[in-house]
Amino acid sequence: MERSREWVLDQLLIAMAQEDPLESLVRRAARVCNGSALVINEHGEIVRSVGAAPGQLVSRWVLDPRTGRKSLADREVVGDGGSGIAGTVGKWQVHAHRVSIRRRTYAIVVAVLPGNPRSEMPALVLDCVAKLLRSFESLETFAITTRREESAQVLKELIVGVSPGREGSMWNRLAEFGFAAYQPLRIARASIVTGVGDAPSPSSPQTIPDGVHLGRVR
Repeated sequence: MERSREWVLDQLLIAMAQEDPLESLVRRAARVCNGSALVINEHGEIVRSVGAAPGQLVSRWVLDPRTGRKSLADREVVGDGGSGIAGTVGKWQVHAHRVSIRRRTYAIVVAVLPGNPRSEMPALVLDCVAKLLRSFESLETFAITTRREESAQVLKELIVGVSPGREGSMWNRLAEFGFAAYQPLRIARASIVTGVGDAPSPSSPQTIPDGVHLGRVR
């Protein structure tokens, strides 16, 4: 039975709604292709593995140590916009796609045996997996950036001072960062001194540098 791209995307989206999205995604990809699936990080370590494909051999094939490259990020790839590779490892037909998950590089790999009636599925499945993961990566990056901007704004308001009329709304905003409402609040400042003249004097104006954000001290 021929499977459409829409059907594959639907199967993968269902998988990503589970408690462990990556594990579920790998299992669903292996099932759709009637083969094996693996996730390999940039150092060649197997993060997830489903099926009987030889994981260590597949990992070495992905990294291609014969070229002297030590990282997946350096691996030459061909086809599919430069992010997909295909070949054979022993008797297995192997397809891999390089993706980014939480700003780290991984290879999503699908391996099938010759004669598999779904031998044409891995390329389609991996293309869909890569696009889904890129979409979620973009959403997560946007969320992190937004949270940093919001926390920097709250810090500035706390340093300047909060008027009595805005105390309620400020506590509501702080609750979003894990602080208990109307409980004692402490602000700790830290500076990194990299040279003799880098330390600010007590009278120096204070600013909120990029990357500084609210968080609870445990």
